Amino acid sequence: MNVLFVSRSRSKGMPSPLILAQGESLESQGVNVQYYTIDGGGVADYLKSVVHLRRKISKEYFDVVHAHYGLSGLIAGLGCGRRSVLVLSLMGTDLYGKRKADGRLSAVGIVVRAISRIVALIFSREVIVKSEDMLAMLPDKVKGSVIPNGVNFDRFECIGKSIARKRLDLSPHQKVILFPSDPSRPEKNYLLAQKSLQKLGDRSVALIPIYNLSQSELAQWYCAADVMLLTSLYEGSPNVVKEAMACRCPIVATDVGDVSWLLEDIQGCFVVRQDAEDVASALEKALAFAENFDRTSGRERLVSLKLDSLSVASRLLDVYNRSLMKV
Repeated sequence: MNVLFVSRSRSKGMPSPLILAQGESLESQGVNVQYYTIDGGGVADYLKSVVHLRRKISKEYFDVVHAHYGLSGLIAGLGCGRRSVLVLSLMGTDLYGKRKADGRLSAVGIVVRAISRIVALIFSREVIVKSEDMLAMLPDKVKGSVIPNGVNFDRFECIGKSIARKRLDLSPHQKVILFPSDPSRPEKNYLLAQKSLQKLGDRSVALIPIYNLSQSELAQWYCAADVMLLTSLYEGSPNVVKEAMACRCPIVATDVGDVSWLLEDIQGCFVVRQDAEDVASALEKALAFAENFDRTSGRERLVSLKLDSLSVASRLLDVYNRSLMKV
């Protein structure tokens, strides 16, 4: 089977590490995967991509074009026409809508959300979303599949905390709370993380934001941290939570997307409200767990949920085959 992934480029014409990892997992199942990236974010860049993509699809044959994110789906739908089947993955922000710092939908968010729903309804043979909440947001006539992104256990391997800290030049005595998101993104709600740390009142604790790192670098940080903190206003199925689970890192996360389901019954992991007191209380418990027990059973939970990358690749293949049967 020949599959073309369509997505925004992260840098220098390359897809994000997450998209590449999903492609690699499909390749391990015998699928031939190619990548088409949309460079730039302007209207002219997107229009140019339609022409380039149409030219590529006219010269090469792809059974399935798999677009990641709503706007990429629009370009893929216009570009592939009827030559290939379009499968659309909605990632979260595209369906929830980009928010302002005060939590209200931005004008761009309203437009992108509308486009994503239209692409799902008109262009797409199959639609994949990351959580049940997202599934409920699809147009009534669209029957989507809930398939969260999987985790590559080989990349997110649990190494000892002391080893990870030595590699990152972190003090073995420092209490580290990891914030694996860009603080400048309003939907990640870094302000709540800061307020919660102030409520915690422990000067020995460091809140460390990290972003734009490779998966191998991220894995070292998860292994080095005492706690991973997620304070997002909304998410689909947050990859950082699953990655931290694979590295057995204690977690405090707001109740967004499928977080409650992911962290169900895991000692050392806490789901909280959008409230600084509640977050601070959970951080105190998570830090105590880290001191007494160090690591969680998050990795085993992922195995039981079949959220390793190979299991997820098999589910994607089922979607591809089903979409081709509808031709």
